[in-house]
Amino acid sequence: MLAACSSTNVEDIAPRGQSVSTASGNAEPTQARPTNDYPNLNIATTPAAAQITAEERQQIIDELTAKRGTGAGSGTAGMSEAERLKLLARQRQDETLSAIETAQ
Repeated sequence: MLAACSSTNVEDIAPRGQSVSTASGNAEPTQARPTNDYPNLNIATTPAAAQITAEERQQIIDELTAKRGTGAGSGTAGMSEAERLKLLARQRQDETLSAIETAQ
């Protein structure tokens, strides 16, 4: 059955939630009320988890920078990606030519 042919309203399936008031008795809602207009961007959001500190951020950056230098690959640590791909192409070309020559 197509949804366009249905007479079911979205409000019947999932009614809109009620706004929750704060515990301090303040009458302001903590969530934006749906108004079918633009969202209210003036309501402060609360983070879902604790944010990292500047020291933790720097530690993560240092770890990732150290790991970036130790790539997986033998003998190609000083090569750029283009040089590595050219070397790989030459190796595959040599393998293909030798396979063709041995088959003849």
